[in-house]
Amino acid sequence: MLREDLGLELPELPEIDVQVLEDEKVVEVVEGGQVTRFSLDEDPREPGLLGWTADTGGEGPALEYPVTVSQVLEAAIRDWEAELVVFEHSTAVAEKVRARGGRWRTAARALADQVGTARALRLVPVRPFQERFVQLARRGQISYGELAVRLGWFKPDGRPDGCRVARRLGLVDQADSKHPGESKVNRTMSYATAEALWTAGLKPDTNVI
Repeated sequence: MLREDLGLELPELPEIDVQVLEDEKVVEVVEGGQVTRFSLDEDPREPGLLGWTADTGGEGPALEYPVTVSQVLEAAIRDWEAELVVFEHSTAVAEKVRARGGRWRTAARALADQVGTARALRLVPVRPFQERFVQLARRGQISYGELAVRLGWFKPDGRPDGCRVARRLGLVDQADSKHPGESKVNRTMSYATAEALWTAGLKPDTNVI
């Protein structure tokens, strides 16, 4: 069940600033004061090191770790300029190392496949749908349960799955699959989910799909 104290207020999402350092082919994401630099080495020492990495800076272990192209774009909230640089740089590097042959060819194919996967995801920002839901709910024109019914989202016992609606809209925390023990709120959703919400009557004022 949804917590009784959930209310209809939008969550206090941290401000996110995305900077694209085009000359360096680096994407910087500043979230809640934390800076993360995403970069792709054009000349890695070995094929297994080919790929984007995230560097959170500071001190301590495991501050730099590998990420996929999709994870870079999700962190950057599908910023258009970031997408352009990430796609173009990934493709260029993959083509460059592919010419080395052998295991480099396999690594290059894997990076190119990541680009293809990221392009196919077609993620959509959650915020416009959050705002529209709250607007309609305050007028008494929609509820979590009602929207779940429209979407065909039900629990095993047959009740409308309002919790799933709240999670998809980023109105409640959910477990972070990439960081065990931590939680997050959705900031992006798949195009398919956005289209389903739109069809169910949750149409934001801005055209996001």
